[in-house]
Amino acid sequence: MTRGRHVPARVLVVGGGIAALETCFALDALARDRVHVTLIAPNRYLTHRPVGVHDPLAVGGLVRVPLARLAAAAGAELRHDRVVAVDALTRQVLTLSGYELPYDTLVLAVGAVPQAVPVRARALDDKRATACRDLMRKLYDGRIRSLAFADPGAPSRSFDLYDLALEAAVTLRRGGTRADLTVVTAEPAPLAILGSRAAGMLAVTLGSHGVPVVESAHVASIGYGEVALAPLSRRVLADAVIAAPRLGGPHVRGVPTDRDGFIPADPHGRVPGVADVFAAGDCTSFPIKHPSLAAQQADAVAAAIAADGGAAVDPRPFKPVLRGILPARLRWYVEAPLAGGDGDSTVVSALPLWSPKLRFEAEFLGSHLAVDHDCGGVVTHATAA
Repeated sequence: MTRGRHVPARVLVVGGGIAALETCFALDALARDRVHVTLIAPNRYLTHRPVGVHDPLAVGGLVRVPLARLAAAAGAELRHDRVVAVDALTRQVLTLSGYELPYDTLVLAVGAVPQAVPVRARALDDKRATACRDLMRKLYDGRIRSLAFADPGAPSRSFDLYDLALEAAVTLRRGGTRADLTVVTAEPAPLAILGSRAAGMLAVTLGSHGVPVVESAHVASIGYGEVALAPLSRRVLADAVIAAPRLGGPHVRGVPTDRDGFIPADPHGRVPGVADVFAAGDCTSFPIKHPSLAAQQADAVAAAIAADGGAAVDPRPFKPVLRGILPARLRWYVEAPLAGGDGDSTVVSALPLWSPKLRFEAEFLGSHLAVDHDCGGVVTHATAA
């Protein structure tokens, strides 16, 4: 990114989620007038779930913040559109509306795509939230007597699945309804990526609420009243299954992707083989997907761009430390380095390790979401973010 001293570089940030917005706020803080940032996003709101909402299906407890308000606070221009292709040679993106927009630096933060779940399972994602809520009502009313929760392992958003399993167990107990709940995970332990300490605490907590965990297994088929597992040749009781979808990449045309459509990126977020193109968040090939990790990737990208533009910034690489609340009902603040090891460096605290209003940490965006939470903004329907 080479520009004249008084000509700000044109930075296009593509996406409307945590990674995109954290990039905008970090660039505003680190690069300031060295860049002119345009945010291109299809959605009009950023939706998040505050700490006090335990049930991931309780869409009435979601907070949505206008993207226009966040973009303005970050000093970014906002365009509601969707990027469908990148021309790295001419340094342009093509949008769904037919515009060709030039850039000096491009940041792709377009998220991941939920994949199909096992046949006859209900997918735990925003598009099918109504179907999952109907199924949970049948469980609470006693119309179904057993339910399995299937975790396919990374890359997926497994946190909500474990939250839902625990919330179901607590709700059933309080309502005096008996039902068999089971978690099936492809991992060697529930959320094994967090390390042995956090995974062990989660397994014990689920067990104490009457939710056994079947490890290193996945759903092979769903029959009448039972689920067949592989590779264990085992069956568990389940009138229905709720599954967290595995995630696939966005397959952005014009940039390198791996076989699953994810965008490769180095520790500074640079996409190999294309000049001045960066990627951050769930669209990247980093296998663990979580808002705190997306924000950290965005911070590394913003620091690299600011340094390229001449700002006195140390472009520190992405060193993943997952910071999230698990499970939401118990409010354990988990800080888990993901650089390998046996999990001994994971911190689990009952006291807040970041803003007590947010489920994850984002250095630059977090304070703006906390303020909007104080101002209200609760919605009664799901909105894509």
